[in-house]
Amino acid sequence: MSRRKNCRLCGPVQAVCFWGPMPEKAWKRPFILILGLIAVVGGALLGIAATGPQDLGETLAVWAIVTFGVVAIGVGVFGCSACVAQAAGSA
Repeated sequence: MSRRKNCRLCGPVQAVCFWGPMPEKAWKRPFILILGLIAVVGGALLGIAATGPQDLGETLAVWAIVTFGVVAIGVGVFGCSACVAQAAGSA
């Protein structure tokens, strides 16, 4: 999606990424998608690799990493170019 007027993610992205609009560049969408994929796979592997009973902190950390990855993939796939640029930052 490249148009901003029909984007449902602009509001949530602006609430979380409070630093304002960033320059739109073509490499930011693949960057967000790859970063999200790495977070989902890495978080799942971290949860699987933990031996013994996990305490609450480990479980919350794994869920936070996986949730970050799923949200990043969602913004990369369904977000407009402005949302992707704002989520990726100023680089």
